[in-house]
Amino acid sequence: MVVIKLSGGLGNQMFQYAAARTLADKKNENLILDISTYQSDTLRVFELESFNIRASILNEKKWFINFLLRNIFRFPNIILQIFRIRKEESLLYDEKFFKKNYYLIKGYFQTEKYFLNNKKKLLNDFTLKNNDIKVNCRHNKGIPNIAVHVRLGDYLFDKKNSEVHGICSLKYYKRSIKKMREIYGEINLICYSDDIEWCKKNLSEIKFDSYINPDSGSPSSDLIRMSYNDGFIISNSTFSWWAAWISNSSRKIVIAPSPWFKNSMMNDIIPDDWISVER
Repeated sequence: MVVIKLSGGLGNQMFQYAAARTLADKKNENLILDISTYQSDTLRVFELESFNIRASILNEKKWFINFLLRNIFRFPNIILQIFRIRKEESLLYDEKFFKKNYYLIKGYFQTEKYFLNNKKKLLNDFTLKNNDIKVNCRHNKGIPNIAVHVRLGDYLFDKKNSEVHGICSLKYYKRSIKKMREIYGEINLICYSDDIEWCKKNLSEIKFDSYINPDSGSPSSDLIRMSYNDGFIISNSTFSWWAAWISNSSRKIVIAPSPWFKNSMMNDIIPDDWISVER
């Protein structure tokens, strides 16, 4: 069996699941999700249950196992590895991840290098159990729809997150839209944001064709709905990263901000076939 300790919002949970599910598939093992973090997290909830994931939830009644999982990652990695426990040390891809027979893992695993060769199975895992989405992305005479994601919220108003992540600049979006027009020609620009009024005020130079505020109450449904576009100008957000990654558009182009983190933390999050644009 493989146990992964989940944390963060939907995008982070998808990265963690994808890496752990791929490891479990390689080992032909069952995957168990430890969601105990969400007992004390007042901002995030466990979101993956909306998808057709191949995993079970750790039994909360097994108090000893839960106590062990809450405390074991405090030990140094050199001790953890003896017991086949893996705690991610950086956001860079670690090729040793699949070479050692880990049973308990914790980390963000924010790169497709951990699971790209398992994409077919993961795309099926990340389908909705109840998909009654009414697609808002209507094509106008075949003109490609481009999802433009503007992540604000805590990236803008929380000091710590603002220092680490920050928001993408107007110049980033203008450069990216220009590049999309060079590739596609005429395009429809659809703005996705958690603060539409901020976008209308601060990105007024960009003439969006429509605005969508993901407010269905189901982040997983919002993510799937965004994935139905043709091209993607994503923000430094794992949410829009996954909307772009799971999209099956035959003419998909993805533009991502660089550097991903405001503080230039080293990472491997942008796939090789995506276009990086200075943020």
